[in-house]
Amino acid sequence: MERMSGFARLKSEISNFKSICESISRQIRGWTNSLQNSDIEGQRHLNDRSRAQYESQKRKDSFDAGRRQWRADFEAKLKSDAVARCERRDPDDPRRPEAAGDT
Repeated sequence: MERMSGFARLKSEISNFKSICESISRQIRGWTNSLQNSDIEGQRHLNDRSRAQYESQKRKDSFDAGRRQWRADFEAKLKSDAVARCERRDPDDPRRPEAAGDT
């Protein structure tokens, strides 16, 4: 555009624009170099084996979390059932802690 006669009146704006574009280009190149030289490995480094390992670990973690939640729910249910059974017993029943003097 600098060399075209129709844009002669915009010469300073074109020069400023070129300068800004060169600066942006240098920044992008710098960021690209820093990423290429870092230890970060992105999606393009995943192969079928590493992708399968990643998915397997995700499934295992999800299963373990579900199992822990189920166990916590189950233990809470057992405790509430035991309390309910205890409350339904005869107050003089020796199996009740209060009747045995263990309170």
